[in-house]
Amino acid sequence: MDDAHAPCPYGELRGLTRAIGHAYEAAFADVGLTAHQHRLLSEIQRLQAARSVDLARALGVDPSTLSRNLKPLLAMGWVRIEEGGDARSHRVRLTESGLERYAHGEGQWDLAKAHVVQALGMRRVARLYALVEECRSALALEGLDVDHPTGRAAAG
Repeated sequence: MDDAHAPCPYGELRGLTRAIGHAYEAAFADVGLTAHQHRLLSEIQRLQAARSVDLARALGVDPSTLSRNLKPLLAMGWVRIEEGGDARSHRVRLTESGLERYAHGEGQWDLAKAHVVQALGMRRVARLYALVEECRSALALEGLDVDHPTGRAAAG
């Protein structure tokens, strides 16, 4: 039987993710934007007029989570939803103020990334990237769909 107090991959990764997340959130504290909101704006900008389903897939979330995450951005006037023929063809776009907010956030993202890389060291960061890729491959070999929000293989 496993020791209930022994480290586990889930807990260790969550802790590391929280620590790195705090560094990113601190970089955004003074600009009226969270790191998560900037990530959303970045993907919308990258994909241009993305269908909601494509945006959700790119972010690794399910459509209902995306919908909840977009609500504050819609309320701030940073994004707009363009109606399509059906719910699957609605497009998400940045507004003028969303483009400005995205551009302002890019500098903060770069600062946060540089701070984390400096704190960890480039060798450790390169090893982290390689380990993440190696772990994704191992999980995929076990039948876990690492690109699906639930971690389960999508029904096909």
